[in-house]
Amino acid sequence: MLRVRRMVKSLLPDSLHAGALRAENRLRVAGAGLVAWRRPQDQITKTAKENLRRSVRRRDSSLPVFGDHWNGYARELRRRLPTLRSAEELINYGQSPMAGIESHLRGESLRAYIDGCITSASDVPFGLLEHFSSFNASSLVSEQIVTRYRGARLDANLVNVAMTILRLINMLRDELPKSVCDIGGGLGVSTLSWLKNTAHCPEYATIIDLPETLIFADALLRHELGNAEVRYLLDDRPIDPAAVGAKVLLCPISNVSALRPLEFDLVTNTFSMQEMTDEWVDWYMRWLDMQPCRYFYSANFFGTALARMREGRNSWSPRPSSGWSLQRFWVSDDDGDRPMAMQMFKKTSNESPAVSGSSSRLDGWLTMLDRVRMNQCRDVNLLERSLRYGLELSPIPKETWHLARATAALTDDPWAKSIFVRLSHIRRRQSAMADTR
Repeated sequence: MLRVRRMVKSLLPDSLHAGALRAENRLRVAGAGLVAWRRPQDQITKTAKENLRRSVRRRDSSLPVFGDHWNGYARELRRRLPTLRSAEELINYGQSPMAGIESHLRGESLRAYIDGCITSASDVPFGLLEHFSSFNASSLVSEQIVTRYRGARLDANLVNVAMTILRLINMLRDELPKSVCDIGGGLGVSTLSWLKNTAHCPEYATIIDLPETLIFADALLRHELGNAEVRYLLDDRPIDPAAVGAKVLLCPISNVSALRPLEFDLVTNTFSMQEMTDEWVDWYMRWLDMQPCRYFYSANFFGTALARMREGRNSWSPRPSSGWSLQRFWVSDDDGDRPMAMQMFKKTSNESPAVSGSSSRLDGWLTMLDRVRMNQCRDVNLLERSLRYGLELSPIPKETWHLARATAALTDDPWAKSIFVRLSHIRRRQSAMADTR
């Protein structure tokens, strides 16, 4: 086979050779699917696949388009789905690079990462850190990406989830959440961890996500909690708050109006909003305004270089309306080109934000952006001051494009127009480079 492939490559142009390899891969996957049909399929997988099938049929055409990033992973899942015959196979696929949901460390790198997370957790009291060992990876998670640490079975993603939950419990210690909603819940690890840790458990947890991602959480949570504790919303009929009937609600994005009668104490989004387009960010910000909820927590990449946004698909996220006040924030830029902002917002509160953790070169930038957000981008002088501040940073952060667009729309100033054109050129160029990768 290798000799044939080399011969084909020598005869075909590169583009045709790449196309031939893709066709060969499609045939291989199709063949594996035919073989898979002969293998038995467990009941959890049957249920998860049926829920996916029914929810995709109800897709709401009024929603923003999914875009190339999400669509690519969804297409790959649909192609591979016939070969996945058990909950374990679904989860292993969901944690692989093909699914685009998680990335993992192994061996000593993973242990060093865990040590670093714990020793740097200055915002988590020792009494809460004692609950760290109550976070354990599902038996469905491959041994290749886990390690044993102080009696717990952990992978890299679960470490992030555990530290996030312990931080949130500490931040909200006087108002511990009884209901939690996760925007973009991935494999459901965060939801499972909320319900099984020993520090604090809400009464129920909700995930809002695309059906093609929700299938993984569906499988994991049914395996860990049992079918009776997982309720998949197959239509948009409003839920009776007095009859939630399960510890977990799985809500495909098209059925989100079913959640309207519920009140969430805490809504979270971690490591996925940077992948959303600006249209999706705006959609979720409007949803936060309409949905009864008290707190919104975001942990996402922030201030990344406009010229190198990687998986980034938007100019600024999150950006809640002025109906939300920033309570606390912490910017971490230890990883040079991928700084991250942890932000806690509260609905209809006017308290000044407090900085958690050590100071960062991007603290001032986040503070200026928050003033612009609260003003809803209507004050041209504030916009210009903030834009000039951002342009002085190195590298120029991606959020400058958003401010430049808003400034250029409010004034005829040639400087503002030229800056918007310049930043738009940089953004288009990096987007083209990202697409080729």
